[in-house]
Amino acid sequence: MVEIIVAATTVAVMGLTALNAAHAGLIVGRLARHIARRHTHLGLGLWLPAFGSLADVSTWLGAWRSILGSRDPAVVAIRLDARLVVTRYLYVAVTSQTWAMAVTAIAPNLA
Repeated sequence: MVEIIVAATTVAVMGLTALNAAHAGLIVGRLARHIARRHTHLGLGLWLPAFGSLADVSTWLGAWRSILGSRDPAVVAIRLDARLVVTRYLYVAVTSQTWAMAVTAIAPNLA
């Protein structure tokens, strides 16, 4: 019985994780589309940087900070969706672990 409960929980967690990963992919796509549309001057160096010095790293991080820290409504919506994805991952991880511990504590002899 415990094996069935653990297997069902595993299937549910894997399904939620797959949906969450798809949502995260959509968010990354929205971010890439936003950057391609509004920050064309940054080019491919934003996604594939070639660092020659620490100043290059600082410039690259500054560019990402300015993009992700802007008050543009599109970026704000992307940040909120990203927080939702991270929160959902943490929630699923904690819930599934708690459920597994509860089943083990309730029925230790069935395992």
